[in-house]
Formats: sequence, structure tokens, C-alpha cells
Amino acid sequence: MKVTAIRVSSGRTFSNPYESYSNFKPHLSVEVEVDDSESNLQIIKNLQENLEQLMDDHKEWLLKRAAIENEKVQKAYEERMRLRDQEDMRAMHEAFQHEDKDDSRGMEL
Repeated sequence: MKVTAIRVSSGRTFSNPYESYSNFKPHLSVEVEVDDSESNLQIIKNLQENLEQLMDDHKEWLLKRAAIENEKVQKAYEERMRLRDQEDMRAMHEAFQHEDKDDSRGMEL
């Protein structure tokens, strides 16, 4: 049997550090045509090493993107909470002013 092509694959599964029950599952695969002048074992070894390095680089990229997204979500959440707190304070202030007016009317009688 003559080998004409070699396919090598690499995959990882790792947790998303910013979400519960969420994983990343990247997978890479490459196929090359070979001829009789090359050692199939050496080709497989080289391809596997290259794919493993690409997979490690891709994992780091995914984690950096997840960190950036998490930071955006966190900032948006904090801004919503800040605005909600401002609205709550404004409503309490208006309620107290209304109570003060009611109390001062009662004193005039």
C-alpha cells in the first residue's frame, strides 16, 4: 500500500474560567500529500509538533478573548448597578422631600 496523504489532528478541552459549566473545545486538523522521498514518520512527527504549538497558541488567544469579554461584561454590569443606585437615591430623596413637606404642613395647623 502506498501512502499518498497524511492527516494529523489535535484538540483540547479546557474550562472557561469566567463561566460555570462552559468549556472551549478547539480542534485543528491538517492533511498533506506526501511522496516517496519523505519519511512518513518524520512528517507525522513534524506535523504533530506544529499542530500542538498552534493549539497551545490558539488556547492562549481564546483565554485572552474570554478575559476581554468578561471585562466588558463586568464593566457594563457595574455601570447598570451604578445607574440603578443613582435612581434609588433620587427616589429616596424625593420621598423624603415629600415627607418633609407633609410634616411642615401639619406644624402650621
